[in-house]
Amino acid sequence: MFSPKLKKQFWTGHLYVNFVVSVEVNFYPRYRDYYSLFNDGGVVGDIVVAEEEMLATLNRELRFCALKQLFVTAAVISLETTVLSALPLGFNNLMHGYFRTLCVGYGLYAVGNTILLILLYFTDYKGAVLASGLFAGVAGLATIVSLFFPQQFYGFGFLLGAAVFFVVALMRLDAYTANLPYRILSQQPIVATDKTGRFTELGCLLDRAEQRYEELRLQGEPHGAFERTVVRVYRNRWGGPDDR
Repeated sequence: MFSPKLKKQFWTGHLYVNFVVSVEVNFYPRYRDYYSLFNDGGVVGDIVVAEEEMLATLNRELRFCALKQLFVTAAVISLETTVLSALPLGFNNLMHGYFRTLCVGYGLYAVGNTILLILLYFTDYKGAVLASGLFAGVAGLATIVSLFFPQQFYGFGFLLGAAVFFVVALMRLDAYTANLPYRILSQQPIVATDKTGRFTELGCLLDRAEQRYEELRLQGEPHGAFERTVVRVYRNRWGGPDDR
């Protein structure tokens, strides 16, 4: 039986290819032209026209993407019993049910993930995190709940999580693109500032520790017990001075 990871790669791979060769190729030029008008001092009329063209292209390409995924899902569900039964994989009726459930779930997940990539295009990181977090939370919780039901319900947790992921990502994209000039001009900070969080501070601390180690190494033998052990092992194994 196929592993879930292999199923995911096989099932959603064609949609990622379609995103690059269709959605991204047709959408990105409109996206670039729209944002270049803000950066290069375009007039309001040109900005409005460029926004309408960009969103019209985006809606059309997403619709085509969803229709392609729908046709592929319907075709696979229609043919999976005949094809998988002919292969020596040991599928029974219960496994066929799992496969059909996961087909629908991965179809919704793939389209939702395409919408998520568009959210990242518009730098809506909060919306992307919200949709991803809801997918992980709902899918995990629903999967745990499904364990208390008969085996026929296995896989519905992922299906429910993928459906929530798709709906939330679509609603977030619709709400975010409803007022793009405000998102671009008013929500951005007037003065660029560097945000320093815990991971940034940790990175700076490690950089200072590395710099301090280099200074001590160039001066002579390391002073710390751990550093002396590392140098001794290095010399015993590879020989020569600690010049890395």
